[in-house]
Amino acid sequence: MKLIVAGATGFVGSEVVAQAIAHKSITSVIALSRRPLSEPPFNHPKVKVVVLEDFEKGYTPEVIEQLKGAEGCCWALGAKSTGGDKTRRVNLNYALSACNAFRTLPLSSPTAKFRLAYTSGIITERDQDKNLWIMSDMRKIGGEAETKLIEYAKEADAFETFILRPGGIRPKEGKMLPDCIVGSFNVRVDEVAATLIDCAVRGDEGGRDTLENADIARRGRELLGRAAENVEGGFTDLHLRLAFGGRLISSGYFATYVRD
Repeated sequence: MKLIVAGATGFVGSEVVAQAIAHKSITSVIALSRRPLSEPPFNHPKVKVVVLEDFEKGYTPEVIEQLKGAEGCCWALGAKSTGGDKTRRVNLNYALSACNAFRTLPLSSPTAKFRLAYTSGIITERDQDKNLWIMSDMRKIGGEAETKLIEYAKEADAFETFILRPGGIRPKEGKMLPDCIVGSFNVRVDEVAATLIDCAVRGDEGGRDTLENADIARRGRELLGRAAENVEGGFTDLHLRLAFGGRLISSGYFATYVRD
């Protein structure tokens, strides 16, 4: 299959591209980018860079033509800013515009579906009326994006959405966030990428539309052939409050606090 990757130059997206190149079921990778890319891995023969100058209104007939044949997308594009307008535009408007474009793509068979695997974050909040102590606007916009993308899939024909809500994403080697501070809500970037790709290629056997951090870590480790570690544990506002006096570490769209 042909796989689209949004946010291909980012921390998560670049790992998605690298794994997609090696994936036996993926015949080609379409990297959406605002500019031409020629450095590795984008010069790999399996990768095609499609320049999209405007992620909200830039899906021209020429762009759509280059996307034809794709039946899945790993969405790893997000706003690092906590500003409401930018966060809404990038995390919600861009994603919905992409869905409208992807929905027009022809599928390989009457039973085929287009699958969107969307990277959100553990601290997003879908309840728009809930009082939040920290980063309220950013977290609620993220939750609104999750809700609307799930609703979009329910209303569209042959379209599935999978929301991944990772915690603190750390490099493949070492730990970005100490376990004594964050407990078990961190996850490795290769685990996130492997799960994104698997959702875009195969969906979810359990019929879930949302995968929490523990689900991502467990599934990613299984896909990568690693033994399961401690991946249980949840995340609440309490984790942010306990990190009072810390500094903000941002991994793509979402953020978590750690002490200096």
